[in-house]
Amino acid sequence: MPAFRHVSSALPRGPGEAPGRRGLWAATAGILLLLTTSLALSQEQDRIPTFRTGVSTVLVDTLALDADGNPVSGLTRDDFEIFEDGVPQTITTFDVTDWTSYVAARTDGRSATDAASVNTYPRRFVFVFNRQGARFEWLTRGKRALRAFIVESMAEGDEAMVIENGYSFKVIQEFRSAKENTLESVRSLSQMVVGYPMGAGRAAGQLYRDLESLGETLEAIPGRKVLVLLSNELATFTSPGSRRSSEGLTLERAVTALNQANTTVYTIDLRGPESGLSLSGGLFPLANGTGGRHFRNSIAFETPLRRVGTENKRYYLLSYIPSNPELDGKFRRIEVKVRKPGVEVIARKGYVARERVATGAVVADGAEAESEEADVDVSRSQVLPDALELTSYVLPTGTGSSRVPVSVALPPELLSATEDRKLTVTISQDGKTLHTFEESVNLQRYFLVENVELDPGLYLLRITLAANGAQLYQASTGIQVPAGFGERFGISSIVPVVAPDAGNEISGDIPILPTTSLMRGDDAYLFFQIFAGVDRPSRKVELTYTLFDESDNAIDRGGKAGPMALREDLPGGTPVILRIPMNELSLGPYRVDIRIEDRSLGRRAASEIELRIR
Repeated sequence: MPAFRHVSSALPRGPGEAPGRRGLWAATAGILLLLTTSLALSQEQDRIPTFRTGVSTVLVDTLALDADGNPVSGLTRDDFEIFEDGVPQTITTFDVTDWTSYVAARTDGRSATDAASVNTYPRRFVFVFNRQGARFEWLTRGKRALRAFIVESMAEGDEAMVIENGYSFKVIQEFRSAKENTLESVRSLSQMVVGYPMGAGRAAGQLYRDLESLGETLEAIPGRKVLVLLSNELATFTSPGSRRSSEGLTLERAVTALNQANTTVYTIDLRGPESGLSLSGGLFPLANGTGGRHFRNSIAFETPLRRVGTENKRYYLLSYIPSNPELDGKFRRIEVKVRKPGVEVIARKGYVARERVATGAVVADGAEAESEEADVDVSRSQVLPDALELTSYVLPTGTGSSRVPVSVALPPELLSATEDRKLTVTISQDGKTLHTFEESVNLQRYFLVENVELDPGLYLLRITLAANGAQLYQASTGIQVPAGFGERFGISSIVPVVAPDAGNEISGDIPILPTTSLMRGDDAYLFFQIFAGVDRPSRKVELTYTLFDESDNAIDRGGKAGPMALREDLPGGTPVILRIPMNELSLGPYRVDIRIEDRSLGRRAASEIELRIR
């Protein structure tokens, strides 16, 4: 039977993908922008400032506007003051992003590289077009206004991403700098009306989760990002003055993630003149919480979009090293002031001071990692579990014993970005240790997967986490290997595995996923064995699956086409890898129910596994 092995700390890639690289989908759901991130970083490598390792620097992009809403020019470092939780901070770097200078450089005939060097980073816009709950005429006006903004307010060299939210959150265009491509992407946006099949509240909650995931990914891209959300009002609270609903909590997380990513949100209520001030809506909090603006009662959307373009013609990039160096996971409030009278200052409200991984350094979220010897290298995010996961699978060998893959995945709070910790796993029976495994773990390598062979019986799986010889954590769980497992018609444990090579041939080592969580945009691949039964073994079975959402609604059905022949030469059972299409599903928990049936002998068996998309 196939063996199981460790999976790389990098997450699995799809069939046919080159190692270390994963493309963006353009027509499926989810936020998986890592190719965009790596491309953007590689293009900027020659112009990104080099920093020192081990210093946490907070970057604050700041708009300074006059009474007419126009950017104020000529400000210097000495004109600004930054406060963190009311404490004055020392500004360490000062830069100006000036759209007019960029255009002038291109007009003078300088190369794109020379022109780009005028500003540290290009301007980046993210357009999110939410069709849920909108009318056809609203969407038509919105598309027309976006096209006008691209033509009138975007310069060559500006980068834009286009996202559509209909039945799913879908990236239409990755970050690109060609205006004609962005115009074509906006033209392709659907104007088909999408209702709220699961209710307005749940639809809003899902959009907030999508925006949270987007913010977490945009954090890897340096510099300021401007997100323009055209949407019907979003449900957040059950009614004014009532207890906050779960949608309100997901809104808070979305705002936090976007703030961490230096992303300012401008929201436009697609209802136009029909919109009013909502006491329970989410558009205003999204904009206000990220330093942007909310526009409502707009007869023509071109007007507020022009305001977005004007405000972002010139902005200031300030950075400081916090006087409070503790990464305690608490929110730090940021306030920026200008010493000149009559200047309106718009900046993000703050950040959460917590550890994260960035080129081996510990930095504050929303901060730029600093390295004296090398430029920033952003690696792909990991699907760390929310809590400790201890998992074992039982796969009979047909010789009386069973192969038992064991997986231990640690949550972020048990790991460190600055040091490796020692994870020890022991398997014992009746007080006697049978197997011991050790692994150095950190925020990038956060799991241990081992493969053991056990006879029928009850075993104890124990884990110990230590640092510098001191025990930090201990947990245990039982492993039950049933006697006679695999002798009757049935299905083994279901194991989530990495996508197999083309052809789905099961041979050699099979890499197991360390958790039952999937990245959004990925399909699930499940390995299991089908037992024919010792008494009158089955020759063929029909294999089907049903996918259920968290409300136990069946949302997909499938299986192997036609009867499936079972292999008589494999005593442990016929191995199967089944692909479950999940790449267009929303975040959350799901259950896969797998069934086999031999109609000729009147036999049925079933097994299930719970998965989560994050």
